[in-house]
Amino acid sequence: WIAILVVGLGSAGRMALGQVLVQEYVQNDYRGRVMAIYMMQFSLMSVGTFVVSIYMEAVGAEAAILTLGVADLDRSIAFYETGLGLPRRPMPDDARIAFFTLQGTWLSLYPREALAEDATVSAEGEGFRGVTIAHNVASPDAVDAVLAEAVAAGGTLVKPGQAVFWGGYSGYFADPDGHLWEVAHNPFMAPGEP
Repeated sequence: WIAILVVGLGSAGRMALGQVLVQEYVQNDYRGRVMAIYMMQFSLMSVGTFVVSIYMEAVGAEAAILTLGVADLDRSIAFYETGLGLPRRPMPDDARIAFFTLQGTWLSLYPREALAEDATVSAEGEGFRGVTIAHNVASPDAVDAVLAEAVAAGGTLVKPGQAVFWGGYSGYFADPDGHLWEVAHNPFMAPGEP
């Protein structure tokens, strides 16, 4: 909801700024005509949204890839492939990246330094990164089982499985690089449901 609020405020600010600029810089004789053309964009957005929705329904969205920057690629591959049992996509032996198939998406592991370089940001950083990855399962018992499996594979238990305020059951583990995974049973949404 915070992202929606930020986008909404940004959109409102853009609209207000556009109107101020038209009022400020357009000659009085043309201001009404320019404002009419400017305001047409708002009525045309619904037409554009409708066209885009038809297109997306026809072609579907491309699969998303979640890439984690990792300090030791081999250790992380072993954690996800052997420890957690994720199916790994075959790659050449010298590939410095790994892909794992998830429901409807891919998990990618890439060396942390190289990922930071690709994103043109510093690789230094510690503490909470502001991102967690969630994995929905069918029951509270399944939450506890996945948490135990992650710990046995070399992960760190961050929060044991427990009933949570929104009516579900969840816990957290960290992978060997400290990436936080929430394992949750959401009684209001089936695993794999969009």
